[in-house]
Amino acid sequence: MSQINFRAWDKNVNKMKLVECIYFDDDGISMVAVQSKRGVLSLHKINDIDVILMQYTGLKDKNGKEIYEGDILEPGWAEGEVFEVVYDETHARFCEKRSGKEFLMDGSLMRSKHDARKIIGNIHENPELLEADNG
Repeated sequence: MSQINFRAWDKNVNKMKLVECIYFDDDGISMVAVQSKRGVLSLHKINDIDVILMQYTGLKDKNGKEIYEGDILEPGWAEGEVFEVVYDETHARFCEKRSGKEFLMDGSLMRSKHDARKIIGNIHENPELLEADNG
């Protein structure tokens, strides 16, 4: 069973932060506690749209870095292409924005030791990596 971890993009300071705790109310997620570099926890209300939550896929790239929703990958098996990691209600998948190709992340291709996928950025810090004229 894979870990259920989250990170959060803090729109107020344009930084990625680790999620320490998620608070729920009757309507779902209401607030998240994120940690700063100094170890200080801060609370953010989700309905204020201060933060964007991104879920861990349970997979790691070739360097052992955890792959989260919103990451941009070079998959290793598709030279010159970059893929965004996206979730829907049931599963994570790679989406190649320029060609429209999609691959399920839980398929055997994603877990193959021949797959040299590598995180090269994420959609919040490096949106230019998904532009059509790259590659």
